[in-house]
This record gives sequence, C-alpha cells and structure tokens, in this order.
Amino acid sequence: MSGVYSGLQARIKHTQPLALYVHCAAHNLNLVINDSVKNITEIQNFYEKLECLYSYFANSIKRWAHLKSVSSVSISLKRLCTTRWSSRNDCLKALSLLYVDILKLLAYISLMGRNKDEKGKASGLQNYFQKFDVILIIVIESKILNSLQIVSLLLQKSDIDLLKAFELLQTALNKIKEMRDKFEEVFEEAKQIAILWGVEPTFTKIRKTKTTKYFDELSNDERLHDAEQYFKTQIYYRTLDIIIKQLEHRFNGMNQVIKRFSSILPINICSMNENELKHLTTSLVNNYENDLTIDLVNQIIQFKRSGKFSRFMYSLFSFFDNTSDGGERRKKFY
Repeated sequence: MSGVYSGLQARIKHTQPLALYVHCAAHNLNLVINDSVKNITEIQNFYEKLECLYSYFANSIKRWAHLKSVSSVSISLKRLCTTRWSSRNDCLKALSLLYVDILKLLAYISLMGRNKDEKGKASGLQNYFQKFDVILIIVIESKILNSLQIVSLLLQKSDIDLLKAFELLQTALNKIKEMRDKFEEVFEEAKQIAILWGVEPTFTKIRKTKTTKYFDELSNDERLHDAEQYFKTQIYYRTLDIIIKQLEHRFNGMNQVIKRFSSILPINICSMNENELKHLTTSLVNNYENDLTIDLVNQIIQFKRSGKFSRFMYSLFSFFDNTSDGGERRKKFY
C-alpha cells in the first residue's frame, strides 16, 4: 500500500498531491522489532533456537506430556509467529517460567532418550539454553518487548487519536533510550536470574581468530576478544540503536501530520503562545493556500484570547484527567 510508484498512497497522491500518508502504527511497531531481530545474528539465532525448542516438544506427544507433568506452572511453551511480534513476548514469558524444568528434562532425555537423534537434539538445545549469554538475551528482549507491547495494545484501541498515538510512541522511544545507558543494571539482573536458575554467570569465551598481516599494513583487523565487551557493543547497543533509529524513521508520516496541523489542536491552542500559533498557522495556510486564507491566523488567535474557550478547555481536560474512567468519558464526549 505504501509503494512509491504503484502503491495506494502513490495513486492517492497522484490525484491529491497534498495528501499525507500515515502507516498503521501497530504494524510499524512490528516492523521495528523484526528489523532489530534480523540484523543481529545472535538475536536471530536465539529466536530460531526458541522455535526449535517448541517444535522439539510439540512434535512429540510423549515429550510434550512429559514436560507438562514436570512443570510447576500451568503455562506451556508458545509457537513463535513471524508476523505478530507480540508472540515473541509470550514465548519469552513461557520460557522464563519453564526454564529450569525444560533444562532438567533436556538433561534427562540426553541421557535416557529412546534413540540417538532424540538424545542429540536434546543435548544441543540444553547446551545452548544453559549459557549466560542466552539468559542475558532473554532479559534484554523481555524488557524491550514489555515496553513496546503496552504501547501496541493502546494503539489498537478504537478511541485512540493521532496525537495520543504520537505521545505513546515518544514515551516508548524515551524508555528505549534510557535503557541504552543501563547495561550494568540489566547485566546484574541477568546475573541474579542465572544464579537462581543454576547457570554460571560468565560469558562464553570468544576464540581469537588469527589474520595475516603484511609488512606494508599500518593496522591489523583488531576484533573484540573480551566476551562481555563484545556482547555490550555488538548485541546490546546495536539492538537498541536499531530500535531507536527505526522508531524515529518509521513514524515520520505521523510526525508530519502532527506538526502540520498542530496549530488547530485544542490542547496546543491552550498551551502555546501567540507567536508560536501565528507561525504554525501561517505554515498551515501556506501548505493549503487553495483551501485556506491568511484570515485563519487571526481567527485562531481570537479563538485563543476567548476567555470562555480557555476556561472551557481547562475544565474539560481536568474533568477527563482527574477521573479513573477518563478515557470512556472522553470517548462519549466526542
């Protein structure tokens, strides 16, 4: 639909060049997460292994029943859906609650399994998931998905408006930016969880690769050999930077609409000074010079100066914000 040449938005713009295209916000969030996963090899491998873990138990009635019998919680492993990123959050929650039971069962099968193939797969999954690196990924991804899932659920409400959606996305973006400066806190949290789950809280050692250096080279291909520093820079920072960049880039259409029509939003009329309103309204008139006249600037200013309007809007916002069912009242009001 957003194709540049033959998409629906391109056809509408051909008829009406002033039309602004706004992508579905909830779908955009899905694309943001997908981009962060597919561009980081370790994160992509983690979700592939998570899907393999589900398939390993789900493809065998006996193994699935065995897992249910040893599980101390009622939740079960979830299938990973590639088109619905919130499914990843469900998978991580299930894995976190079943982690100890899963590792114990994998260890049992790797020793007492019926055949070589079953034992080999169980041993491979056990070796992968009992690494501290994987536990740290579980903690990081859980924090990211929890922050974005709250926003996603709110964006799908029937009474959401563009301004509120923009505010929610900005809140999510700020949380991700704050998380970028808290690697040590995330690391300590993962360390405590690893100890609780019986996993040694140390990183997998990185094998040092040797590269040929010729006499006329000024520098060698120096790679990070400290496992913690590698994880911090190549996985943690890169994952968050991709999400931050994508959140800023993918919602440009929404930002354009908010900025273009900001001078006629009631909340802005109340909060902005007259010079700001004049500037923004003049810009709006220039964008739609065939539909609007410069008289709109004076009308907006007079509207702001109206004491009745200011008192009415102040009372209205206070009425909605100071009640527990403000969202429902606002919906009925509109």
